[in-house]
Amino acid sequence: MIYGGGIVGIEIGCVYQRLGTNVTIVQRSERLFANLDGEICELYVKALQEQGIKFLVNTEILDGENKESRGIYLNMRHMVTKEEYAEKTDLVLVSIGRHPKTAGMDLEKAGIKTNNRGMILTNDTWQVEK
Repeated sequence: MIYGGGIVGIEIGCVYQRLGTNVTIVQRSERLFANLDGEICELYVKALQEQGIKFLVNTEILDGENKESRGIYLNMRHMVTKEEYAEKTDLVLVSIGRHPKTAGMDLEKAGIKTNNRGMILTNDTWQVEK
């Protein structure tokens, strides 16, 4: 089971799936690949599902317990319905979020704009917006 439906989590999931592992990717939000075009994302997810990868969207892992040879038990919750349930898996890979470390850098003094998450804004040619 992979917790995180971003580029890295899905890439690693694809590798493990091709090596013969049953892969389930858990994503807290409704959409995987948050930074990709929605239409492309839908087509890619469909192709991955046809290859055998399962997706649990709008789902978070609350906690878990490693019961050694009996597996890992995860307590999960659907973000919309608030339903809580348990899943058993052999391994868990956590691949959630990267966050920009721009807080406290006074970027606004340099005239550099950031979004509400602290990411530096760029134009279509990747130049910093001022």
